[in-house]
Amino acid sequence: MVATARRAQYNAPPPPARAWQAAFADLPREHGFEPLHVEGVVPGDLVGTLYRNGPAMYQAQGMAYQHLFDGDGGVMAVRLDGAKAKGAVRLVQSDGLIAERRAGKPLYPGFGTPAPSRLRWVMNRDIKNVANTNVIAWQGRLFALMEAALPVELHPETLDTMGERDFHGTIRTSFSAHPHRVDRRKASYNFGMRFGRFPVLDLYELPDQGPIRHLKRIRLSWNAMIHDFIATERHLVFFVPPVRLKILPTLLGSGSLAENLTWERSLGTEIIVVPIDDPDAVIRYRVPAFYQWHFANAFDGADGSIVADVIRYPDWENSLLLDSLQQRPFEKIATGRLTRVVLEPHLRRMEVARMDDVPAEFPRIDPRREGQAATYSYMATSSCAVNAAWDEVSKVELATGKREVIAFDGQHDYVSEPVFAPRIGAAPDTEDDGYILTQVYFGGRGCSGIAIHDARRIADGPVGTVLFDHHLPPSFHGNWVPAAV
Repeated sequence: MVATARRAQYNAPPPPARAWQAAFADLPREHGFEPLHVEGVVPGDLVGTLYRNGPAMYQAQGMAYQHLFDGDGGVMAVRLDGAKAKGAVRLVQSDGLIAERRAGKPLYPGFGTPAPSRLRWVMNRDIKNVANTNVIAWQGRLFALMEAALPVELHPETLDTMGERDFHGTIRTSFSAHPHRVDRRKASYNFGMRFGRFPVLDLYELPDQGPIRHLKRIRLSWNAMIHDFIATERHLVFFVPPVRLKILPTLLGSGSLAENLTWERSLGTEIIVVPIDDPDAVIRYRVPAFYQWHFANAFDGADGSIVADVIRYPDWENSLLLDSLQQRPFEKIATGRLTRVVLEPHLRRMEVARMDDVPAEFPRIDPRREGQAATYSYMATSSCAVNAAWDEVSKVELATGKREVIAFDGQHDYVSEPVFAPRIGAAPDTEDDGYILTQVYFGGRGCSGIAIHDARRIADGPVGTVLFDHHLPPSFHGNWVPAAV
């Protein structure tokens, strides 16, 4: 009987218009690894696990969250063995989520959701570590990450929550959701923010072997909203936008964090360049204001320049993720465009060249090329044919801006960030020799899954698609972890 019900979901009746909106509903059930329905084939040279993370609950004890960033994290894993597929999904069982369930009421503020009780906030100033933004594997361990809290360790086989980790006090207060690995350095890098009268940026190195290391503490010019950064083989690069946090109202619990962030264009965007091998030799300068959520990649030029590819927005107010619940038409807020930025740190200069005019977000590259010049980037894009968000995945040739498109059904499907997975045995210098793995909510069928495309032949359509028997809320970020061969 259960099997019959599950099969029926793969051939659902005709969906309503904009059926993709149904994806933004609470995760219907948690489960360990179960066989997934396979259409087409799972390539024999694709063996490993795709982990993804995103908000999986849209309310706390009956109170609706006001922003996607506030949703309790749900980590998905899809394990491919070259023939079959299994999938699992679990909520991150944070201390805050457990406390709210015990209390039977919401207890914490979020990015866009004010504190339920100003008095409680002023007395305790607790936040809930929803761990809902990214998931990384490091030294055989798995961690769920969010913007302003410690990493949460998960069991890589069961996805069970094991608790927050500060690595023996090395991580001060927070650990960004956007670490970047530099393959040639055999290390990953990340940062943490500390707000207050003297705001601070903490820089961290996570070597492939050995303990995490605190690299540098940098005093910031203002309490800024820094979502992502980028690493090259020699530098860590930060774009500090003029998004300023009003500290006093925040401390008093007045409004949400988002309501206390202001865009102060006159400050400009500050560029901070940190040499990894000499972190005290920081270079800082300001350029005309712009905003970005995510970087695709960066690399060091032979002439001392740094080239960074980024989704660039003209300002903060019209950046997509700020208006995540789509209170305005999508085309009014999807103003981010893939842009190449060339920095000349010693001359305190920056040149900007837009590479495409298509709304884009969540850019990724072949992870083996991070920190080096890459040929291609893969990103979620929009045809703008309907008032939806992401209905395409684009493969962009970074030197020319040439774009190939994987098109989904804009009325019914919702596309999350694509992830590149190298095929087993692929040579390091053949960076498109692999697969594009995309989480998709198939609104016409009422379920979610992973579409697998050969990165060299995306026009041929999916090689295979693996489907859950239920929907998965759209996720933010994820990573492919190849099996040991």
